[in-house]
Amino acid sequence: MNKIQRIIAAIDAELERTGKDYLTAIEAAALLDKLNILKDSSSRPGLPLRKLLRAGKIPHAYQNKGKNSKWIIPHSKTGNKNKSREIPQRNKKVDSKINTLSNVNVEKISKLISKAREKYKPEKIKYLLIAEAPPDNLERFFYYPDVPSADYLFLGVISVLYPADKIEYLDNFRSPKLKETLLNKLKDEGFYLIDLLDVPKSYYKGILQNASYGMMEKIKKIADNDTRIILIKANIYDIMYKKLKTEGLNVINKRIEFPASGNQKKFYVNFKDALIKAEYFK
Repeated sequence: MNKIQRIIAAIDAELERTGKDYLTAIEAAALLDKLNILKDSSSRPGLPLRKLLRAGKIPHAYQNKGKNSKWIIPHSKTGNKNKSREIPQRNKKVDSKINTLSNVNVEKISKLISKAREKYKPEKIKYLLIAEAPPDNLERFFYYPDVPSADYLFLGVISVLYPADKIEYLDNFRSPKLKETLLNKLKDEGFYLIDLLDVPKSYYKGILQNASYGMMEKIKKIADNDTRIILIKANIYDIMYKKLKTEGLNVINKRIEFPASGNQKKFYVNFKDALIKAEYFK
């Protein structure tokens, strides 16, 4: 990996860790200096990095418009927001079916998500993960192999289960083939993710609490007494834990934050603790 690739990889990793959309040149320069990747200027902070930006060495970065224009460095897989970004080929098929939020057919959305999820459903579910809902941007759905950015839950899960594989995946610029391999690895180990809502939350007009009743029936169809159930996101724990416990299901008593908006470290600690309680780690 050359110096520019190291710079891009370090900035991408920081964005994934913090959940930010971008870093400014000064923020990125301080990070790179701290990591001993690019020494910053003490008299003009950010100057060495800005020279690279002006030379076009980091092509997905751009300057915002206005009197006090700043260099903006988004994730390398997000690309320059001032340019149209090509949608990955795998997801063009999805986009052509769902179009925009305003004219989407909710039933069709639900079927598309279910089809993607079913591909990686284990014969026997040993560990059932329950989250809130698929993302509003369906390109980022957990079970799509080609997710160019902001794949927070998938990265959070594999950071605990397969840390070496996560590094390889990111080093290979989120290769869809590698993600597919990891999704199959989750399947082989009996992991399966479902959501309280079948469609993104923005489509749901009711109260989340009401969705929990239909969820109970869904869980009983795919889980047995040996299935360890792990609830992801604090509100899902608050809604579902007592209900599942009352039904005699093997739900893990651990409140876990969603791994975004700076909660990645908390997720790592609490998800790992839940897996220890679920006897995955012994």
